[in-house]
Amino acid sequence: MQDIRLYIGAATTFTTWGILPLVNSTSIEIVTAMEAELPDGSGGRMVAWRSDDGADGVLHRAEHPTILADLGDGTTMSISYEPYYAGLATGAIAALKPMLQRLFEQQNLDLKAYVEGLH
Repeated sequence: MQDIRLYIGAATTFTTWGILPLVNSTSIEIVTAMEAELPDGSGGRMVAWRSDDGADGVLHRAEHPTILADLGDGTTMSISYEPYYAGLATGAIAALKPMLQRLFEQQNLDLKAYVEGLH
């Protein structure tokens, strides 16, 4: 297994499947936050990354925070969202909103199940 070390500013390759039928897409994502524990004392953890469109955000800008909090009863609260900011590709991304919403919801459910399976 490959040893992967993440840190603020780390560039990672992100591959998606299913946004467009029969097409995989690959993007570079930059880690922007890694909180071992949120400062509000909730016990939650957060990681976030932003897209790098290779054009300094001219095509699109997006960031994806994911927050996980142990509820203490063997379950985990998972909050995940992705705001998109203005860019030349914003219209095309908006057209994909229903598919993106469905895939992000599934990703969040999968992550929640994985984390709860670690207990």
